Amino acid sequence: MNITNIITDYVSSVDISGAIMINGPWGIGKSHYWRNQIVPKIEAIAVPNKQRNFKCLYVSLNGIDDIEELMTQLTLEKLPSSTIGSLIKSKALGTVKLTAQAMNKEKLYQSVVKFITEEVDNFSYNVICFDDFERNKIQENILGYINTNFVERKNIKVVIIGNEAEIEPSLPYFKIKEKLIFRTLQFDQAIVPIADIFKVYNADASFYKLLLAQESYIKNILDKYRQQNLRTLIFSLHCLKRLFNAYPTIENEENEELAKSLFLFTFLISFEFKSGKLITNDYLDWKNLDKLLQTDYAILLSLKTRRSSIDPSETKKQKSEEQDSYEFDFYQKYSIWENKEYYFFPSAYSLVLSGDFQSESFIKEISDFKEFVQQRDGSSSPQKEALNALQYNFNLKTDEELKRHYAEFMQFAEAGNYFFTDYPFLLDLAGLLIDQELIDADISQIKQKMLAGCSVASRKHIDPSFLPQFEFQSKQREQEKQKADPDLMKIINAKIEELRSELNAKNKNRYLEIILEDSDAFKNTFRDVIPFQHATEADILNVLSESPIANQHFLEILVDHIRFFDLTSSTKYKESYQELLRLLSGVHPSMASGLIKSRMGNIIRQLKKILELIQASVS
Repeated sequence: MNITNIITDYVSSVDISGAIMINGPWGIGKSHYWRNQIVPKIEAIAVPNKQRNFKCLYVSLNGIDDIEELMTQLTLEKLPSSTIGSLIKSKALGTVKLTAQAMNKEKLYQSVVKFITEEVDNFSYNVICFDDFERNKIQENILGYINTNFVERKNIKVVIIGNEAEIEPSLPYFKIKEKLIFRTLQFDQAIVPIADIFKVYNADASFYKLLLAQESYIKNILDKYRQQNLRTLIFSLHCLKRLFNAYPTIENEENEELAKSLFLFTFLISFEFKSGKLITNDYLDWKNLDKLLQTDYAILLSLKTRRSSIDPSETKKQKSEEQDSYEFDFYQKYSIWENKEYYFFPSAYSLVLSGDFQSESFIKEISDFKEFVQQRDGSSSPQKEALNALQYNFNLKTDEELKRHYAEFMQFAEAGNYFFTDYPFLLDLAGLLIDQELIDADISQIKQKMLAGCSVASRKHIDPSFLPQFEFQSKQREQEKQKADPDLMKIINAKIEELRSELNAKNKNRYLEIILEDSDAFKNTFRDVIPFQHATEADILNVLSESPIANQHFLEILVDHIRFFDLTSSTKYKESYQELLRLLSGVHPSMASGLIKSRMGNIIRQLKKILELIQASVS
């Protein structure tokens, strides 16, 4: 539908009586299209039998609650942008006389009145646009006013813009419409080409070029998630411009994947923000959206998604027990599991929600993104491909494909080729496939193979620094109320305890090594942990005996740490303070000499006073 041509034909025709209605959802771009596409075409049309072209007038009906207010708005719009018109507009009609008297220019006032009398009621060369029709409070009265004063009596060309879906069915609009409206034009998103919206940025050649290069990708995002709101699109582009200014090389070909990820993330967060799902106060709360790409977290959400899609009763059960987490809703709504481009950019998140943007942090995030892509693309393996094929089996085309991937999956699982903490999920996935009747297998036999595979996987060397991730995965299972097989959990928990012991020993050795170093590493490490979290007082005394300088340095930091410690939390750390007292009894100035000995004596006396106060507060 070529709305512009239809309206220009309507304006040019002298024998058409009635108004044109442009109907469409809020925010879809109706007003933008009117101003930028239709108005220039209309104002290029000559008025029949007049030596002038048509002039468009625009009045928003938003909030109008009486006809007099509408007449005032229309009059102010009608007055030309001349000196007189500017004066009247700046003071409004009711204050023109006061202004004139104050200036002792009665003639000015009289000329204004005469001008208004002669000109303000002459709309023969105007096309009047009444926008936001559904948002006025007196729709029946306004329709009557428009029909009586413009359409029926004077055959003035009128265009009404609104959203009929928001008009109460009980109102008489739909009856009166038959008399007033000549034609209703349905406005949809396709009428406003995205490239036309981009033109506002054509002064910045590089960014404009990037937008044109990503036009089809942007359109795909809008279509996929059924986003028609033009204001949201414009808002998203504004945010992307800020990001582009901080890193202009986004437009380079080698940054194609970065550009797509930035566009996708900025649009998704804008959709959430503009729909009220996220608010400005959330700009420091990431809502776990940064965790959606972590394997353990994604596995849990994926399993939950699959169960919900297979068994609707599972979804009802979840909703009756607890409200779904925001990240799960986000994960489902935007199909994160199949969106390779999804990546969480904290700076873009903050920019969209609050307007606050730190360019230095953004540059660091780009570096992190590139590292993530390298790891992701290098992490593909046959066992992962087999798992993904079963996990997202809706992508498979034949039963033969399914059987082949299942056989590979079970072979890899039994051989221990998956992470040991993944085996509860793998068993759940197999059970899910059986429930779906996608595979014909005995779950008890599958379990025995999973136990064997988990045992093999747990005997492999694993860096203990991954322990927090395993603990997080276990905690997340509890929060999601996922019941893991107890036999598998025995193997997993035993491995976690082994890793915990290994990590504690590693931390202890590193902690004691740092004590001997006169460096910032010592200060930072000590301040970041509770005293004796990694080592006992005996361990520390043994190390301090090797170096008088380390003695002094350790005690200085200890004093500084205790001085700024929150005494309201002292009860929680009472045992640590008792250990500190025992440590003080072992550290003595005799371990040093000269200036160091004197300083150590002063530090010990200060520290004892502080500890006595703390001890008194917790006793």
